[in-house]
Formats: sequence, structure tokens, C-alpha cells
Amino acid sequence: MKKKYSHRRKLRLKKKIDKIAKESATEQVSLVESESEKKIKKLRSLQKRYFNEQNINIKKDLRTEIDNIEWKLIEVTLIEQNHKDALEKLENYKKTKAKPFFLWKLYFAEVFQRENPGFDVVIANPPYVDIKQLPNELVRILFNFLNPHKCI
Repeated sequence: MKKKYSHRRKLRLKKKIDKIAKESATEQVSLVESESEKKIKKLRSLQKRYFNEQNINIKKDLRTEIDNIEWKLIEVTLIEQNHKDALEKLENYKKTKAKPFFLWKLYFAEVFQRENPGFDVVIANPPYVDIKQLPNELVRILFNFLNPHKCI
């Protein structure tokens, strides 16, 4: 004897099956975590500890560990992306302990991973110009344009 299901019940069952399949696929993908993803998780955890730590000696140790993981993160990311030429440059930077980079998307992850990613405002120093080097006509135009007493 074959059991009949209503159309509504079939739709609910289909939604449940789809949800379970989606969750299962997500779990399988998360089981295959790349080395860079592992390093990012570790780094974020250490950063939280660092910013909440009061003891200066522990904080210093955490800073050292954070620095080491940053270097390793960059290295494994370059390996994963097959950038062999950049790996050679990285080794030179490591030797001199020079970091000619800033990991914006890592340091400001919450800013770049929100619904409307990015910064709302960027504040920076203006370029400083030696006014004596500019032509007189340009100086006059700039002063007229930037005059704080001038009504807009």
C-alpha cells in the first residue's frame, strides 16, 4: 500500500533534505582546511589574547609569536598560490627582519568581512609642499582657494 503525501508536506521534506545536504557539504569543505586558514585562525586567537593581556612579559612573548605566525602565514600562502619567485624575496626580508608589507585584510578582518566591506573614512597626512618652490601664480590661487575666511 503506497502512502500519499500532500504537496505541502513534500515541499517541507524537500527543504529539510536540501538543508541537510547543504550542511553536510559545508562540513566536508571545512574538514579540508588549508594551512593558511589554520594560520589565520591561530593568528586571530593570539591577537585577541595580546590585546587583552596586561602582563608586559606575556604580551612581549605573544608579540613574538604573532610575528612568527605572520611570516609563516605569508610563506604558506605563497606556497599555496605557487609564487616561487616571491618566496625567494620573502627569505631575504626574513633575514633582514624587514616587513615591507601590511596585511590589511588580516589586521582589519572585521572591516573587510562585513556586509558593506571596507573603511568608511581614511584619514591621512596631506602631502607637504615647499611653497617657495611653487610659481607665484599657483601660490595665489591656492591661498584664494584655501582661505578660511572666504565665504563658500
